[in-house]
Formats: sequence, structure tokens, C-alpha cells
Amino acid sequence: MKGTRFGKKIIWFLVSLFIFMNVVAFFHAYKFTHFTDRNVSKTNAKELSALKKLQVIVFGIDNPRPVNKGFPSQPFQTIKLQSNKIIECWYIKAAQARGTIVLFHGYAGQKSSLLLLLYILW
Repeated sequence: MKGTRFGKKIIWFLVSLFIFMNVVAFFHAYKFTHFTDRNVSKTNAKELSALKKLQVIVFGIDNPRPVNKGFPSQPFQTIKLQSNKIIECWYIKAAQARGTIVLFHGYAGQKSSLLLLLYILW
């Protein structure tokens, strides 16, 4: 009798833990796939208090929509690709090109962060 009560407590604990972990995963997945509309900077873990760090662990990071901080100095064309979202690209034609280079910024990055690399590869 005593062993079955302990077994039930373990099962309830594991079920509760499973539900909690799935709720946390849902919050993180949502924040990962949706930019925040609030005017905030990217979450920097070094600047957070212990309570804020716990909040980030449970609810995920704030991720502001990227904004370009510069534009190419060469003539370029803006191309908008239609998918489930509109994806904006810069097309820069090089004189005497020997190939094509496609640069991709990382998650939540902006196109302007690749300009230095573009000038190196030019």
C-alpha cells in the first residue's frame, strides 16, 4: 500500500514536469518565431538580475525586429520574394563577375551586417 502511494506521487510529479517542460518549450518556440512589437533591445544575459534570468529561462528572450543600419555604397536593387512572408533581398551586380555569391545573415540579423564581408569579397 505504501509503495503504491509513492509510485502515484512519482507518476504525478513526472506528468507535471512533462506538462511544465512543454509549456516552457511553447513559450520559447513562440518567441523564437515571432519578433516582439515592443521597443526593446536584444536580451543580454550578462545584464539581467537573477529574477529576470529565471523569467527568460521560462518565457524566452525578447527579440526585436532587425533594422538595417546601413546600405551598400554600390548601386543595388531591392528584390522582394513572396513566401508565407515577404523576404527582402539586395541584388548587387559586379562588373566582370566570375561567379555569384549569396550571403545569408543569421537568425534575427540584418542585411547591413554583411556589408563588410561584401566589400572584402568584392
